[in-house]
Amino acid sequence: MKFMVLDKRQGWGLYKAEVYEKSINLVNAIREGDMAVAVEKAIDNIMVSLEILDKASNDGVDVQQVLHRYNKRLINAGKKYKSVIDIRTRSNRKVYENIQLEEVRNSRGWEYQQLRLKEIAR
Repeated sequence: MKFMVLDKRQGWGLYKAEVYEKSINLVNAIREGDMAVAVEKAIDNIMVSLEILDKASNDGVDVQQVLHRYNKRLINAGKKYKSVIDIRTRSNRKVYENIQLEEVRNSRGWEYQQLRLKEIAR
């Protein structure tokens, strides 16, 4: 899955209102039992959350460190996970050439496909 982080330059107050609105929409869709709409509203919530993480990062917050502490707290509380989502950011301002798809095996032996990108010097 790929999520785009929209280039919004808005203040924290607008994000607060947007989170509130999108959350209510999600709860209503679940209450109505329309799971296709509920999934769409859940994606809306994820998008706003990604925008907030992006803004926090731009404001100087070390989001990766905060996430590390959060995950450590979950593990210490005895929570078990079923999967991990690896989010890597890539600026749309870079231009790439020679895009290739290659099979990769990581240290745990999991196979996955990875895009190999060669950045064009500007």
